[in-house]
Amino acid sequence: MGSPTDAALARRSGVGAATFSEAMSGRRGLRDEFVAKVISGCVAIARAGGRTGLDEQRVLHALRLPGHTAADSGILERDDDLNLCSSALEGVRGRAGATIVVEGAAGIGKSELLARVCAESAVRGVTPLLVRGGEHDQALAFGGVRTLLGRWVAGHNDRDRRRLFAGAAEFAKVPLGLPHSRRGSVIGFIEALYWLVVNATDVVERDDALLFAVDDAHWLDEESLNWLEYLAGRLTSLPVVVVLAYRPDGGGAAPALARIALQASRTIRPRPLSLDAVRTVVGHSLGPSADETFCVAFHRHSGGNPFYLRGMLDLARERRLTPTAASAAKVAGLTPRQVVSHLNERLGSLGPAARRLAHALAVFGRGSPLGHVIRFGGLTPEEGRRAYDQLCKASILADQPSVDFRHPIIRSAVYDAIDPTERSDAHLAAARLLHDDGEDADLVAAHLLHVRTAADPWVVDRLVAAAAEAMGSGLAGTAARYLGRAVAEPPALKRRCEVRIRHGQALALGEMAAALPELRAAYDLALDDAQRTEAAIALAKTHGYANQLGDAVRLLDRALDNCADGVPRGQLRAEQLLWAAWWADDPHRPDRMRLLDEIAPPLRGANHLERLLITLHAWSLVLRGQPRNDAAAAIEPVLRNGVTFADLDQGMEVGTVTAFVHLYSDDLTVAGALFDQAVREFDRDGWRGTHLAFARTHQGNVALRQGRLADAVVDADTAIRLADRTGPGTPAEHFATGTLIEALLARGDLHRAAAIRTARGYGDVQPDALVLPIPWGVVGALELACGETRKAATTLRRAGQWLEHAHLPNPSLCAWRFDLARALRHTSPDEAQELAETGKRRADLFGSPLVRARALRTLAELRPAASTDLLEEAVELLRDGPNRLDHAHTLAELATAMTRGGHDATELLSDALAVADECGAMSLRAPLVRKLGSDPKPRKVNALTPRQQRVARLAADGHSDAEIAYSMVLDLEAVTALRRDAQKILDTSSLAELRGALG
Repeated sequence: MGSPTDAALARRSGVGAATFSEAMSGRRGLRDEFVAKVISGCVAIARAGGRTGLDEQRVLHALRLPGHTAADSGILERDDDLNLCSSALEGVRGRAGATIVVEGAAGIGKSELLARVCAESAVRGVTPLLVRGGEHDQALAFGGVRTLLGRWVAGHNDRDRRRLFAGAAEFAKVPLGLPHSRRGSVIGFIEALYWLVVNATDVVERDDALLFAVDDAHWLDEESLNWLEYLAGRLTSLPVVVVLAYRPDGGGAAPALARIALQASRTIRPRPLSLDAVRTVVGHSLGPSADETFCVAFHRHSGGNPFYLRGMLDLARERRLTPTAASAAKVAGLTPRQVVSHLNERLGSLGPAARRLAHALAVFGRGSPLGHVIRFGGLTPEEGRRAYDQLCKASILADQPSVDFRHPIIRSAVYDAIDPTERSDAHLAAARLLHDDGEDADLVAAHLLHVRTAADPWVVDRLVAAAAEAMGSGLAGTAARYLGRAVAEPPALKRRCEVRIRHGQALALGEMAAALPELRAAYDLALDDAQRTEAAIALAKTHGYANQLGDAVRLLDRALDNCADGVPRGQLRAEQLLWAAWWADDPHRPDRMRLLDEIAPPLRGANHLERLLITLHAWSLVLRGQPRNDAAAAIEPVLRNGVTFADLDQGMEVGTVTAFVHLYSDDLTVAGALFDQAVREFDRDGWRGTHLAFARTHQGNVALRQGRLADAVVDADTAIRLADRTGPGTPAEHFATGTLIEALLARGDLHRAAAIRTARGYGDVQPDALVLPIPWGVVGALELACGETRKAATTLRRAGQWLEHAHLPNPSLCAWRFDLARALRHTSPDEAQELAETGKRRADLFGSPLVRARALRTLAELRPAASTDLLEEAVELLRDGPNRLDHAHTLAELATAMTRGGHDATELLSDALAVADECGAMSLRAPLVRKLGSDPKPRKVNALTPRQQRVARLAADGHSDAEIAYSMVLDLEAVTALRRDAQKILDTSSLAELRGALG
């Protein structure tokens, strides 16, 4: 009825027609994984060609082989396990993704189970992709991902490949080893690979459902496992099934593997074969009349492990054991260890050519082209082909296009049997061969990791070169592995400091604790001032990023004492001043500020060192509360020449501090433009961790000061998610948390602000770094807003004492005096008055309209009789400025003062309400409405949560859900739900209507 014949499908598969028909009918067991894939591939081709008459159930029946599996014990008694996988494959078309973990000992049948799932997947039209971890495959970052996705990506045409790597997926080219022009980070690569999968299932129609089958996942590299963990947590709305098999006792299993197992939709633990199953297998292998005692012995001594059972049966046949009760006692000698030994005995019996080819494959690596393995084994093509056929016939190698052993246990047995010295020499020979052939540096380095140390300069050179390439691509973990091995070689004496510096710098991007002693060792190995300076700066930066700024400054103090005048000393001085500027408890801050006053003014920003000193000087003026115009004039040479943020060599400090000078001087236009630039640069280069967290935090701070409260909440919220990627307690987390709490306070969301403060322990401990906003100032303001006046007074006094001790008097950094004055106005009115007056003098000196207005508002609260005049002055200061929320509060307070004096304040109240609506300050809106006695129609957009507003605006601007999710660091499903909810609240059904509703 139009269905292709078995003969036609057999021709496509490349197997005999009779074999194909027997397999399809269930009369022949599909022992070989490759045969199962070929059959399913033929079915998929037939379906794709419109031959829908093919009986899918007949094919699935053949692939499952129910009740007819004696020839393949690995699939016996696995129907329940396969049914679990089948249900996941059935649901994937409804975009119900799932993660299935298959957990079991070596040889229990995990690989066979995955092969069946892959075959069934293809029959169902779900594209199966398979990767198997190898015992020595953990050196290359994303090596598992490259194997899993590389060939599949290459199989797409140019147009579809462009669509696969569109948008946020562009950085996925780096871990896949494809040509690229950008450097990223591991976090960015993991995200990009996720978006590659989203594109594949959403854009490229032929891949609208995928199966990722991962075998021996305990041997996968850490980066690939981290990606699988990231993906597994985001499958709810993706047509993707992940089936991951691993040994729970597998050596080197990464923590990510345990986390994947914990969150898996289903966990399968294949059981040992029952006595009935063993009886069936023994009968098929040694004859149907096998004695019961003999079968029981096989069951007991094999432990029901299919692989060892088959091996024991092979031994029994070779030793010509008869399946009788008399032979049962001899079964005890057929142990799993003997099975492994027998593998090498069998290999030896095949002759030297076969042994050399097997050893070559064990060292060179599975999946290599057969010609390369033959050449590496020192065989002629003819000898190699004959040896290959022998090894396949002996069931040592798998007869399939990709050269590999039939089972990982066989590969381990062959590899472990090679003399360790010969094994090391073989890896070195493989590295030299690959290097001479012009292969990638990481393939060369992967072999050198298994070579014995010998102080070989060639080995050091190759490892350092491979590490440089890895660092250039953002793969710091890979670079650290290569450099750690180079350190162990060891390098020549004159290179040891340099190599250890590079190793420490690579470690610092992932493991701060491991980086510090390595960089300390590099510092101690320095042979001259230039090396000592480079090592000291690298070590100081690592202390700084580890929130140990005091250690960084003290180290640089000592390095300066031991450094002669010249360029190195200038570099050390600038670095010392940089970290001292952000050390919260620097006891010499005034001295360092005076030093900057002396050395910075003559500089013109001719190089990075001068720009850094100019920037630090301008920032010191802001910290001291000197006139903001002086700071603006000081920073002008740097701003005129432009700044960069995503600079691997020079860092983000010059750009960030330049933006801070303008942010805290209330020049929000320049500050906002600079932080927008930072976000663009970090996004462009894939720096989606701490760097982007800082930039998004400060975008939120700008938005807060401008009164864009929804934007402030979303930006700070996004920054926290980014900061959390690098672990808790980092300065990035403190910056983001403080900004989010302030934004929520401004919106009147006291409950959520207090919950975040408690959950994150914000303000409980003073970090070693200067954190803005000042944590105790934020906590005190929160306590005051919640009515905890006495508690707030204590916290605000603590903030003030610390700021005064740290010589940071500028009220633009922290308005603790104004908040404390409010807290004390009833209990200690004289002290409150003194605090407010001192705050006003310092605000006037600095000259920022925002802090001057806040000082006037505080005095107005303390002096009701003079409040109208004070508030009118404050309104004028803010009237044409960017601080819209403060303007609204000041208008409302002035209206209250005028009403108290018997004046009509309707116009002021209306103006205040309009600005409050514009800012989204709903807590301010309610009292204004009550005072007006009427409720003008509120803006519909303010009915949305901050996240809903951001999603709605981005969607209205034409961004896809995927683009929005990437920007906001949210799951795709969450963004889709937020967009739908926003459209429902705004009663819109199209983007045009949405744009109109948003105004």
